[in-house]
Amino acid sequence: MHGTTQRLMAEHEEINSVLNTLFRAIRLERSGTFLGARFWRDAIDFIRGFSDEFHHAKEENILFPVYCENGMQDDYGPVAVMLKDHENFRSFLKIIEESLSQGEEDNIKRWQATGNFIEGLRFHIHKENNILYPMGEEILSREDEDCLMQIFDLVEETLGGSSTVEHYRKLAQSLEERVVQAFDGALQTEAN
Repeated sequence: MHGTTQRLMAEHEEINSVLNTLFRAIRLERSGTFLGARFWRDAIDFIRGFSDEFHHAKEENILFPVYCENGMQDDYGPVAVMLKDHENFRSFLKIIEESLSQGEEDNIKRWQATGNFIEGLRFHIHKENNILYPMGEEILSREDEDCLMQIFDLVEETLGGSSTVEHYRKLAQSLEERVVQAFDGALQTEAN
């Protein structure tokens, strides 16, 4: 497995962790334990900052164009599907964000958009890990891979490097901790 693929798949693991947290958050809120706007704003920050601006940007601006230079197409096939998925995720994120400004009356809208986002992104990650990336590895030369690694390094540094990754790792952990605390609080309330 190539280094760029390994990097992106490691980022997928971090993203999947947050998707799992968001799934539990929806379940908690639907049962009456609300996490508050701050939780959802932080979740949006992670999705926009890490998933989209850090991860998807590398795919869209670096990896996918190299795939297309080596024979894939961006107007149909796997790359086109991934690009369309990214657009859909941004639309779901916008709905989630807008629902926060509407107050509690838009909880259902937020839960539905978040559920669709989770389901779509999980499947998207599966397609990238198991279809697109292996196909890409078949068509890239060693020189392509070396060049991609250097460009990834440069781009990541311009985006804040390891401090950005650490910031979002801590944010993901914080989101998880808040869901666990809310769940524990709900259990204690039920017990009393």
